[in-house]
Amino acid sequence: MKMYLEQLFIQNFHIQILLVKFYLMLTEDKPTYKYQPGIFTKALERALKVNDPVLLILEEMSRANVAAVFGDIFQLLDRNQSGKSDYGIDNDLIYNHLDKEAQTNLDSEKIKIPENLYIVGTVNTSDQNVFPMDNAFKRRFSWKYVSIDKPGEDNDPQLTIRFMGENKQIKEQQVSWSNLFSKLNDFIVSHDKGLGLTEDKQLGPYFIKFNDTNDIKTNDELIKNKLLQYLWDDVQNSMAAFENANITLFDKSIHSFSKLYECYDKQQIFSNEFLGEDYLNLSNQEADNHEK
Repeated sequence: MKMYLEQLFIQNFHIQILLVKFYLMLTEDKPTYKYQPGIFTKALERALKVNDPVLLILEEMSRANVAAVFGDIFQLLDRNQSGKSDYGIDNDLIYNHLDKEAQTNLDSEKIKIPENLYIVGTVNTSDQNVFPMDNAFKRRFSWKYVSIDKPGEDNDPQLTIRFMGENKQIKEQQVSWSNLFSKLNDFIVSHDKGLGLTEDKQLGPYFIKFNDTNDIKTNDELIKNKLLQYLWDDVQNSMAAFENANITLFDKSIHSFSKLYECYDKQQIFSNEFLGEDYLNLSNQEADNHEK
């Protein structure tokens, strides 16, 4: 039975080959590849035909392999004082696509970026990109830093933080996302009373997009399912590189992410350092309430 099945498969395979050959005999069409101009070619052609500035924006440029994206256009990024490319490239596909007016405005058949074509790329330093940009690419751009903003009112719900009270009972306190967000970012980069990590470990204001700012239970679930793993894997575990890292973000009794996830809505998960007066200040609030 096995031999029959093998022979049947071989016969069907040969039939498929014969069908393909027969199809190729019936048609004389051959696959063709036509050049399709990309966004750079379109921007270049426009810039060569107008005097107004032409802006080419590359969103989230750091997510791609920029060497592969730019190709030989990389050479054009070196510009003189007037803003024109220092060096040209031979690229017949781009040149032949340009209309007569655009070709005339080039000095020669070599492709160059004109003075009025500006390339702006956005880079999120908090993203852990697969393809880092090397210094040879970076030095061809001017870098303008845009600081992290606080969440707007449309994304600033109340969240539940649990901590151990003076009587060893678990207390719950409502904290706004903007407060938790800013205190976490301060704790992440502080060298004196925090983790002392780099800025790329900080959170963005829309790291979590809350759908309903009034539903505390749903928002707590978003913190549990979206924020905790990042804080554990990429923030807390970064401290493993430091031999004397005594300050932690999470309570020292929690040794695994599974334990952290399990304990989130039952007990205190953040460390006393983070809950203390320098950051969330919840322990001091509990002491004040007790005195009152």
